[in-house]
Amino acid sequence: MWFSLLSCCVLACIALPTNAVDEPKIEILPNTDPLKVLEGGKLEITCRYSTKAEKPNPNSLIIKRLGDRQGDIANAVKLTNLGFDTHRSTSPGATQFDWTIITLKVSKSGSKLTIQDTGRYYCIYEDVYKFFQKDVDVFRVVSPSEVVYNETSSKLSCVPEFSTETTAKDYTLSWSKNGSQSLGDSLKDRYSLEGDMDQNLVISKPGRKWGDLGRYQCVFTFTPSQQTVTNYVDLIGPPKVNEKSFDPSKNYVQGDNLILKCPVTGYPFPTVSWLRDGVMLNAGDRVVINDEGSVLNGKLTIYSLEFSDKGTYKCMANSTYEGFQSAHATTIVRVKDRLAALWPFLGIVAEVIILCIIIFIYEKRRGKQMEDEADSPDYPANTQDHRTDEVRQRNVRT
Repeated sequence: MWFSLLSCCVLACIALPTNAVDEPKIEILPNTDPLKVLEGGKLEITCRYSTKAEKPNPNSLIIKRLGDRQGDIANAVKLTNLGFDTHRSTSPGATQFDWTIITLKVSKSGSKLTIQDTGRYYCIYEDVYKFFQKDVDVFRVVSPSEVVYNETSSKLSCVPEFSTETTAKDYTLSWSKNGSQSLGDSLKDRYSLEGDMDQNLVISKPGRKWGDLGRYQCVFTFTPSQQTVTNYVDLIGPPKVNEKSFDPSKNYVQGDNLILKCPVTGYPFPTVSWLRDGVMLNAGDRVVINDEGSVLNGKLTIYSLEFSDKGTYKCMANSTYEGFQSAHATTIVRVKDRLAALWPFLGIVAEVIILCIIIFIYEKRRGKQMEDEADSPDYPANTQDHRTDEVRQRNVRT
């Protein structure tokens, strides 16, 4: 009797934690609460339900939203009725004793995600497990996302606007350029931050350095969760070609390779078109057009130049921003024969040869003329020296 009673106690002690462990589990991801999302960005929530039930119903797992966080959950609305995209999956266990996981993922992005999506989200299975909830704060930045540079100063703004349902609005704001480049590295001492939360970035004389153009980031860091949300503001400017870096003319020899790079700047990054004598160049067997850094089609290569490749080449830079005009630079390409360098030398050699022939003919004719004169009968063989006779006569008279 005592043995039976002891056995029952042991079995009861074993069964209690086992049942506790086998209780269904439900969770909502991500773990950050409240979750901060930028309007026009992407909101993604995952609800995961784990159970050891033999036949769980995947369709019983739902996510609802309640706009008024203090309201009754009974008034919450399914996200499938609010324009969210859904993806449901089930991972059944190998046996009936393994966990079965049902996953429901909902998402909304782009223009669909607005500040009205702020609220309290619930992860529910068969209207039983509704204690898993998450607050989502969707906010917008009311400042323009694009600013056309001004030669005197350009002002970039990042002013947030929150829903009335948002409870935690504590944040700090920081600025950077191109993802990680600090403002001190790129702008030196030509910038200042204005506003209570450094919401305005003022750049003085951005035209002085064309590299000031580009994408800037204002990063919100919310406390106490330390969640960060990044907003982008573009400082844009028209295409500009540095003609000093583009030689006005180039000389090549037949068979050489021609390489031209268009020294263009601007943001958005321009697209380059190449023309020869006003005719558009297209990639072919010998013509290769590649991107040069961030500039599309910024590099032109022509292999094994021919005489027909000579002409006036132009790189035409166009911006995707409709309000900007195109920019261009030209260079004259001359193609010479491979043996062109030998022609001056051959000319000198030919002149020397002709001069030698002339001298040779002249000397030959002159020698023959002298021989003919020597053989002539009129040529005096002996000539009397009269000066000797005069000297003798003078001596006699003396």
